[in-house]
Amino acid sequence: MTSLRPTNAAILSRESQVWAAKKRAREGQVKEIKFDDKSRREYLTGFHKRNVARQAIGKAKAQEREKTMRQEQRKELREERQARARENRIAVEKAYGNQTIEIDDEFLDAMDLGKGKQKHEDEREYEDEEVVATVTVVDDLDLDGLHNEGGAAEKAEKVKQWEKAIPKPSPRKALKPDLDAPATKKKKKLSFETKGERVQRKREEKARRVKQAISRREDGTTERRRLKKQTMSRGRNSKNSRNGNL
Repeated sequence: MTSLRPTNAAILSRESQVWAAKKRAREGQVKEIKFDDKSRREYLTGFHKRNVARQAIGKAKAQEREKTMRQEQRKELREERQARARENRIAVEKAYGNQTIEIDDEFLDAMDLGKGKQKHEDEREYEDEEVVATVTVVDDLDLDGLHNEGGAAEKAEKVKQWEKAIPKPSPRKALKPDLDAPATKKKKKLSFETKGERVQRKREEKARRVKQAISRREDGTTERRRLKKQTMSRGRNSKNSRNGNL
């Protein structure tokens, strides 16, 4: 069995094939890498900032979900009330003998679910970065009171009775000074001295202290002399008394 040997052309062109493969590999590589110090510093020091941004995005998404859920709940509740009102209205009309009653949505809105009051609700949502506030404006229209001429008079009378029931505030009395309270001591006025006055005052205080020390020393010396004389006189008296006894 003869072995397959490469031809001379393949041997001679092998080096060119290797260089071509290396060239193709270099074409896909990045030629130069430049580091942006500002972007690098922002990335290394911006972990807290990115976390806060992610939290804000998550909070906004949660608020949007809550808003959508509230809208769906209000829609379902409104549909349930309309269906219940339609059934009640049909039952009432059939009870009165009207078997061919047809109820539309406009009629239900006008009757406000079979109640005596018509409510117009206007809901507005005000969103902020952190707070979502829903404001509902309700206008009540009493349909029963339109046919009652004395309704307004009765309400006015109730308001008057309510105002009479509220106790009126008594006039404020002038505050009398408390004579038993201890008198506050007046603050001593601060005296500012010049440098010469301060030196003179210190000299006078020093001279007064020296004079007091001298007077105390003299008083002590005089007292010691008096005690010494008294002791000597007592000694002489005792000696004379002993000699007299002998």
